[in-house]
Amino acid sequence: MTEGNDPKRDAWLEVSPDAPPPLAPSPSSEPPMAWLQPEPEDAPREPGRRKVRASERAAPTAAQDAASLAIVAALQRELPLMAALWPDVRPAELLRSPPPVEAFQARCDFARRAIDAVGRRDAEARSRAELAQRRLSDELARLGQHGSPLDAALASLEAMQARELLDAVRTLFRDQRTLFAGDVARVDAAAVEVGITPARAREILAAEGFTLQSVESRPWSPFAQLPGAPATMDQLAVALMAHPAQAIELLRQGAVLDWLRANGASPMVIERSREARMSAERGASPMLAVHLQTWALGRRELRLGDVAVPTPDSLGSLVRSGSLSLDALATAAREGLLATWLRMSGWIVAAGAADLVARNEPSGLRRLAWSLGEPLYLGSAAITDVSSLARMVLSQPSLREALPPLLASGDLVAWMESLPPPRRDDAWLDALRRSQGDPQLRGDTLAFWTGVHALTRAPSLEVLDRRGESHAFHSVQSLTVTAELAGAWDGLKRSYRSGELVAWVGTQRPELALPSLPRPPREDEAELNEFLWALGHRGLVLEWGDRDLAISAPTDLVRAYRDDWRNLEALLSRGHIFAWISRFHGDRMLVPRDREGHGLSVAEAMEALRAELPRLPSGFGALKIALLCGLRALPTDPCRPGDDATVEGFVDITLKPDGDARAWDPLRAHVLHGTALLWVALDPRVRRPVTRSLLHAAFAAWNPGADQVEHTERLMAGLSRSFGRPVPSPALEARLSQTAREEQRSQEMSRELIDARRGRRRLGALAIFFFLALCGMAALLLRPAAGVGAQDPGPDGDALVRLRVEVTIPRAQRNHPWDPDGSGPELHLALQTRDGPVEIGPCVADRECAQTFDNVRLAANTPLQLLVDEDDLVTRELLGRIWLRWQGGRQETLRSVVGPCVVTVEVRRVLQLPSPTPPVVTPPPAPAVRADAGAPSTTRPRRSTRSPRRPAP
Repeated sequence: MTEGNDPKRDAWLEVSPDAPPPLAPSPSSEPPMAWLQPEPEDAPREPGRRKVRASERAAPTAAQDAASLAIVAALQRELPLMAALWPDVRPAELLRSPPPVEAFQARCDFARRAIDAVGRRDAEARSRAELAQRRLSDELARLGQHGSPLDAALASLEAMQARELLDAVRTLFRDQRTLFAGDVARVDAAAVEVGITPARAREILAAEGFTLQSVESRPWSPFAQLPGAPATMDQLAVALMAHPAQAIELLRQGAVLDWLRANGASPMVIERSREARMSAERGASPMLAVHLQTWALGRRELRLGDVAVPTPDSLGSLVRSGSLSLDALATAAREGLLATWLRMSGWIVAAGAADLVARNEPSGLRRLAWSLGEPLYLGSAAITDVSSLARMVLSQPSLREALPPLLASGDLVAWMESLPPPRRDDAWLDALRRSQGDPQLRGDTLAFWTGVHALTRAPSLEVLDRRGESHAFHSVQSLTVTAELAGAWDGLKRSYRSGELVAWVGTQRPELALPSLPRPPREDEAELNEFLWALGHRGLVLEWGDRDLAISAPTDLVRAYRDDWRNLEALLSRGHIFAWISRFHGDRMLVPRDREGHGLSVAEAMEALRAELPRLPSGFGALKIALLCGLRALPTDPCRPGDDATVEGFVDITLKPDGDARAWDPLRAHVLHGTALLWVALDPRVRRPVTRSLLHAAFAAWNPGADQVEHTERLMAGLSRSFGRPVPSPALEARLSQTAREEQRSQEMSRELIDARRGRRRLGALAIFFFLALCGMAALLLRPAAGVGAQDPGPDGDALVRLRVEVTIPRAQRNHPWDPDGSGPELHLALQTRDGPVEIGPCVADRECAQTFDNVRLAANTPLQLLVDEDDLVTRELLGRIWLRWQGGRQETLRSVVGPCVVTVEVRRVLQLPSPTPPVVTPPPAPAVRADAGAPSTTRPRRSTRSPRRPAP
């Protein structure tokens, strides 16, 4: 059979032909059924689980309460034990699909718990429960005397259904003791309705003294229009199936109907034959009309080509053996023949699947196979009931990848609907239907995992981390240990996203009030942390590169800032860090409240920081979080936090006011964005009213003047007047010392280079003077190299900067004002600095000319001169001079034009140098005092009449 080699075909093609039919499995291979209830109180429990007291149990749901009352009421009546244990399932379904031994025992345990729950209500309920308990014990003892209690219970149920069948036969035929072929067909239909096979029904009737005629024995006239001239209804049915073309014409002409009337057929046969004729006249499905007629004559099989299918149970085995092809089955479904036959046989779910095949639904054949008893295949595992599905999914994590497509396509719901009631779980099925019907819940598998854990009652939850290692949580309490959560964080996120974590917690602790979080999740990490907080977890877990970071205290966030400030700042925008601090540490007061209620808590500071976070530059948001969590060193660059030994910043304040605002200039950006104010405010030595004012000024949500330059200048002046100077860290002091030494060495080397260059130029000028005799060139070559002097000192002091000078030169043009000889200009530039000029060049046209200088000393807000001339050996033409001004910013770009040349100077401040300390003026010594200087003088001083002595030349 070629279809069997196609992997896209339905699941039944993958089963070997020797496998037993799906509805009649062998006892040894029968898996436990889906409707196994939770284990009783006295059942042996797995390690790690404790017995729950009655006071700790969750209240039963309305469905459980109704089921308990129904079982107790059924046990009080004279019903077979099977019907009493499953009052919501028809006895015919129980006989057609009997439960296994495990399900029967579990149902008995559930009945005992139901009786116990009902008996605790009141005195009347206790008496009913005692009666039901006595009836259950007596029935189990009686049924267990002669072997398996399940077999005896099924036999008792079959006896009740047999009595119902006999009552139906006596009602239909009254005193008639001989049943002909048409009557036997009606008996067969009645037997199927009560769950008894036709063969067993005939045995029961024969034992009761009925005579059954399989062939019509009354003398009828032969039907000459068909070969063989059949003379009974059974022979006519066989002839119609053997010659379908002639049968269709005879049905359209009404010959079969006339023959039945002439021979006195029963009214029911006449009515159904009339329906067959109408179907033949419509012509939509000729074979359906033929089958309708044969079914009216008492036959029950379905004929597909040369294959006769006696019952729907045999369809699966015929397909597996290759006797019946899927194409023939699909053709019969499209003609409506298969669905009609299945409905007539009582297989309503299978008939619905056949309708899907008729409408060319992609999953129609799979659903038809499931409704006919074929197992559901997940990978290589064959599943026949929902309980096996739940246990297999938990034991084989690799099968979980196949679940979302099955749920999204609706195939899993269709498979559950195709199962008989004893093999499915109606509550689970209803939850899956609601989830599938809600557009907002599509793709969410929470309903599936809720059913899995409700059936299995798994004592532990196992998740896999990113390395493939398994982590097991044996109780809800274990989900409150931060270190264990961080180790399994990736697996927990996957479990929460699928809904398995929520379902397991709801099964283990149904009394917990879980937060209402969106499903499916939108922010896995933030929502999972909030879910764990509801379980009692007081920590925080952050996604942190190749590992996950466990946060147990606010000081751990300081470590996170120093480890990777970019990741911390990216996580701040998600909000769960603010939520954790506000939830567990928000009550801590930064400023205790006074009598009027004025104060400031950590939670209020978190709200202010969250409001201003989008407008803060990179690094400042993470730095503010770290300062609020205990960081005491303020780095000059928030993007380079370092650690206690390597941080380049400030670690303390002197608390000795001196009024020098320039001492806070390295922290200008921190003052501008509030981090310096927050750092000072959190100093325990600062008084509380001052702390409150500083905190309000540190956040833009409370300070309208934040991020303004004028406001920053006033704050720096106020900080210097109130708190003195910031104390640099050892690493910053070492760098400043090294920078000063490098600056001194650079100045010495610059002077040496300038002296050497001047000496070489003097020698060159003398050589040119002697060899070329050009007197004017000597003066040009012997002048200072830069043509400019040192920059004047400024009012704001000096700063070490990094300079980058770039010149753009056009092509050479003859008779150009600044290129008189047309030789192609080579420009030379000289820029003023505090330590003398720096030189750039020579610069050639049409080429990029740029040069960078490090550790250059400049004065802010002081003009600096830039000279540009043509660096030519013979004629040196001055192009012009321009004046530039650096405002003292952290990074500025100065651009000017000298003729057609564009000069760009980029200034980047590296370090603001402290202002030079004015020299100490020593007062002149006081004149010597004589011994009698204390006595008042009585003589007037005489005025000298001598002319003063002239000083020596």
